Amino acid sequence: MKSNKVWTKEKIENYLIKLLVDNCHEILQLEYNSTKLTKSESPDFIVDDCENIIGVEITRAMDKNVQWVNDIRGKCFENIAVSQTAYEDKNLTTKEINNILNKSKDKIIGKPYKGYKLEEKVTNDIISAISKKIKKFDSYKKFNKNILLVHSEMRASLDINIVIERLVKYTLNTDIVFDLIFLKLSNKLYYFTKQINGNCKIKT
Repeated sequence: MKSNKVWTKEKIENYLIKLLVDNCHEILQLEYNSTKLTKSESPDFIVDDCENIIGVEITRAMDKNVQWVNDIRGKCFENIAVSQTAYEDKNLTTKEINNILNKSKDKIIGKPYKGYKLEEKVTNDIISAISKKIKKFDSYKKFNKNILLVHSEMRASLDINIVIERLVKYTLNTDIVFDLIFLKLSNKLYYFTKQINGNCKIKT
């Protein structure tokens, strides 16, 4: 999913919850034709098929500066191609990002990652997003199942298998508290519990 001015936070969340229900209803044990989606707070959505009620919290797993750059670029600089490595791990203000984009004609290129640094970076961003939601778990309303849906944007040259292997190890050694954690990455929704892991291919 590309970042542009059309993709507000609300639209991203609506897009993700629909992907989850459309492609993973069997994993969730939902009767698809009877499923109703309700926007909520803490968690973000309630999914109900009359027999099962599932709470779904949604979060993004992305470097803070990359989120800002994508949001700002989408509003005013959508013709500029940006390499995300140009901004990661830098404490830039919105004004500084705007100044950099204003000076660019068509693209800004950052340094490429070496070895498995990209996979390490993406995995750490995902784990950080999950950890923050685990800490808030007690504050969410509880249902038959309580799900965390994580959105991580695909990067060029990313080895997804390495990221998933590291996430499986993380979930095996962590009290993840949610009944299921789903990760939207590329064209699949990966799911994790302490006992199982797998994926749902997104239908196009």
